[in-house]
Amino acid sequence: MDKSPELSDIVGAKKAEDVYDALITMPSEKRKQLAQYLKAMIGHKQPKTVSMGGFRPPNTVIFEQSEIENAVDEFKKYLSGHWEEGYYLKIEK
Repeated sequence: MDKSPELSDIVGAKKAEDVYDALITMPSEKRKQLAQYLKAMIGHKQPKTVSMGGFRPPNTVIFEQSEIENAVDEFKKYLSGHWEEGYYLKIEK
């Protein structure tokens, strides 16, 4: 898809309503082209919802900056545990 103001509006959107407005005002042909690109990028993958509420790190308080890496590693393990081929992860609150 060529660089277009419509695509810039979507990428630069701060809220879901902004994306909605950009898609609604986008010419039909551009919407079809965008859908084709998205399908090509995502392929036949289906969403798998992962809840942030399900993430229970062993340490819920970080006292030292060096402990941040441990929390990041635990989150990576949490996400990896939900990964399945043919799906993409959709993270929700």
